Amino acid sequence: VTFAQGPLDRTVGVGTITLQTSDVSTPTFMLPGIENVRDVASLIDETRRQERRRRGVYVESI
Repeated sequence: VTFAQGPLDRTVGVGTITLQTSDVSTPTFMLPGIENVRDVASLIDETRRQERRRRGVYVESI
């Protein structure tokens, strides 16, 4: 889960979240125009981590 904000995005308070997935048909999924992009990206990442722990697939970035 990453996010990006260009200068114009920062001015209007939005950004783009990029998700790297294991889906063969859509390995990269972009969500443009997200308000509070940092908070939303953090929420997605934390939810992803919780789900992986719940399923017993606990792997952190090295």
